[in-house]
Amino acid sequence: MDGFIEASGFLRSGVYMLLFKGQVVYIGKAKSMLERVYAHRTHAKRQLKGKVPDWLPLRAIHFDQVLIRPCELAMLDALEQQLIAKHNPQYNTLLRSSTEVKLSIGGKEMVLKPKPVARRV
Repeated sequence: MDGFIEASGFLRSGVYMLLFKGQVVYIGKAKSMLERVYAHRTHAKRQLKGKVPDWLPLRAIHFDQVLIRPCELAMLDALEQQLIAKHNPQYNTLLRSSTEVKLSIGGKEMVLKPKPVARRV
């Protein structure tokens, strides 16, 4: 079928890289890469329309290219960590355990801290 590309790998679990102008800016893992990459894209569109809450510590990741590597669920963590260590993407570096989100819900204040990311350098 002329003009079509094979993309069924997007339906599986795996590790994906988001690139902007040829530079790897984020590496992630997902059980369904199609859904996760779609979430990144819609978050960027929502930010452009001013619909992203101000309290989010990280704004949308802008990207113009996606690379995927399908793999089994058992391999996701190891492959993601290996690729992050190799490419050191800008937005993976920003998501460190020091990032906090302060919330006030129903008069109660709480601080949310993400889990530390294991990284090999």
